[in-house]
Amino acid sequence: NSIQPDLKNISKGKLDINGTTISLTGKVDTQITKTLLTQQIMQGKPTIYKVQPQIEISASEQKVIDQALGNRIVEFESGSAILTPTGQKILDEMALAMNKVGNKSVRIIGHTDSQGNATTNLGLSLQRANAVREYLVAKGVNRSLLSTNGL
Repeated sequence: NSIQPDLKNISKGKLDINGTTISLTGKVDTQITKTLLTQQIMQGKPTIYKVQPQIEISASEQKVIDQALGNRIVEFESGSAILTPTGQKILDEMALAMNKVGNKSVRIIGHTDSQGNATTNLGLSLQRANAVREYLVAKGVNRSLLSTNGL
């Protein structure tokens, strides 16, 4: 169960199982990919296994994306998947950065606050991720490079 299709996102990767120690090394393009792969490799294993993820981020491309995002949050109108003008401005910069780094896959993860029904919030999270994808596509980002998820 630990060997996930997302492992294809690792370049120069190596998965090594030595007794009860599992090591995963390699490079990925984004912090999000690193986090998701680390979570996936650590899930669903018997407790006797020790996991040592040593995934690095390809610094130059990630730096371009990080600078565009600048520790800001893409904002939506309260309780909806409608981007605010501030959110649109951030995504305008992200689209430029993403087109600059080329054909790199990006996973867009939508979130909500903890207010309200969890099921409704999960649906809204996905709607928000999809709204971001559609906005970026409208700005020239290749749709096939963008996947979405709501959390």
